[in-house]
Amino acid sequence: MRLLFIVAIISIQFLGFGQTAQEFLESGLKKYAIRDYNGSIQDYTNAIIIYPQYAEAYYNRGLSKFWLMDYFGGIQDFSKAIEINPQYEQAYIDRGLFKRELEDFYGALQDYSYALQLNSNNSDTYNGRGRVKAKMNDTKGAILDFSKAIELDPKNSMAYGDRADTKKEIGDLKGAINDYSKAIEIDPWAEYYISRGTVKIKLGDKMGGCLDFSKAGELGTLRAYDLIKSHCK
Repeated sequence: MRLLFIVAIISIQFLGFGQTAQEFLESGLKKYAIRDYNGSIQDYTNAIIIYPQYAEAYYNRGLSKFWLMDYFGGIQDFSKAIEINPQYEQAYIDRGLFKRELEDFYGALQDYSYALQLNSNNSDTYNGRGRVKAKMNDTKGAILDFSKAIELDPKNSMAYGDRADTKKEIGDLKGAINDYSKAIEIDPWAEYYISRGTVKIKLGDKMGGCLDFSKAGELGTLRAYDLIKSHCK
């Protein structure tokens, strides 16, 4: 047992020789930026070995795990970051996102709500919680959260898009078109054009819908041409 302890101490000292925990964190951030997620995880792990209470290293390692679809591992890292720093707002937000991906909607709702207790002015947090509520079929609550996200950040195109999706679900098609149009004004994303086009087709505006599909195709979405074949003859 004593021998193992000595080996561990020697390993940590050797690992830290020439590089501090901060330097490993910075190296991990650089690798993350170029999408070397495995490399970034190794650097964050080295930072944690040197400094086990490094909340930022746990948090960033959790982010890297997202891109490897290791949601469970990410949740563990965010939880450790929160254990070290209970006020770590972004760790609650991203743990909520990972829980949503794993369909732990009640857990996700709790994390987003706690993050909002820490900071009630974060538009993206309201939008994230709204997405969870939509998954839980709380459409009224979802629309309220999306609307709050827009109030806090009128340029939040995702909030307009998500509110449009929810309005479409409850049959408010004209309201959905208005929100998709606002989202497109802020961020002309092909998926917004496809969604708006689909709603226009439902409302009998064939030309408007087909023009939206065509624009989505121009923006590089091949699926748009399948929709044109189905709806625009």
